[in-house]
Amino acid sequence: MPDRFIDTSMLVRYFTDDIPEQAAIAEAIVETQSLLVNSVILMECGYVLTRLYHYPRADVIDVLVKFLRRSNVQMIDLPKERAMAALARCRESGRISIGDALIIAAMQARGVGEIYAFDQRLEAEGIRVLMRA
Repeated sequence: MPDRFIDTSMLVRYFTDDIPEQAAIAEAIVETQSLLVNSVILMECGYVLTRLYHYPRADVIDVLVKFLRRSNVQMIDLPKERAMAALARCRESGRISIGDALIIAAMQARGVGEIYAFDQRLEAEGIRVLMRA
């Protein structure tokens, strides 16, 4: 079975079941296909589910982690374990966004210890925020 990406729109239907016909299609795909995702898709899902659907952040993170734990789902830009750890960090902190958590995970995966940013929330274990060159 070939690997294929799954888009945010499909995952939102899968997670919300708000359009039953589309949710059934999404569920069949998630249950039977070999799927690829990246950090952008996870971040978009988190944004859509929390901001547009008003789902609690902790619940959104939990469903994203549950999705990543599936054996038929692979991440292309981060090791799954690192992405799941980033999401867990995001859930625990309550202040780090899903996007920021995934940025930190990408930096750690590459062994990069510094980032230019004005956002001090990016400060993490082994990560230093620089505000000037």
